[in-house]
Parts: sequence; structure tokens; C-alpha cells
Amino acid sequence: MDDPRIIELLTEMLGELRQMDGRLGSMDKRLERVEKHQQTTNLKLQELTLSNLKLADEIRTVVQHGERIVRLEAAVFH
Repeated sequence: MDDPRIIELLTEMLGELRQMDGRLGSMDKRLERVEKHQQTTNLKLQELTLSNLKLADEIRTVVQHGERIVRLEAAVFH
């Protein structure tokens, strides 16, 4: 264990481990930001889905009114 190369290698490995730990911490923070952004995106998608469903109901109502108008016109004018 008195070989200076082993101590040098262990010192380098410790430095690399510290760098990796710093990178992992940075990646963890980035992942947290991505998760928060994903939550916001999911909420907006839910709102958009609900809006589309409401719009589809309104379109269905307009189509039904159009069909009734066509039948009424056919009954009155023909």
C-alpha cells in the first residue's frame, strides 16, 4: 500500500467521483424541472380535451338544428 501510484490513482478516482456527484445533482435538478413542466403540460392537455368535448357538443347541437330546419323547410315549401 506504500506505492505512491495507488494513492495517486485513488486521488484521481475520488476527484472523478466528486465530479460525477456534481453532474448527478445537476441532472436531478433538471429532471425536477422537467417533471414540473410535464405536470403543467398535462393540466393544459386536460383543459384542451374538455374544451374539445364541449365544442363537439355544440357542433352536434348546431347539426341537429340544421337537420330540423331542413325538414321544416321541406314540409313548408314543398
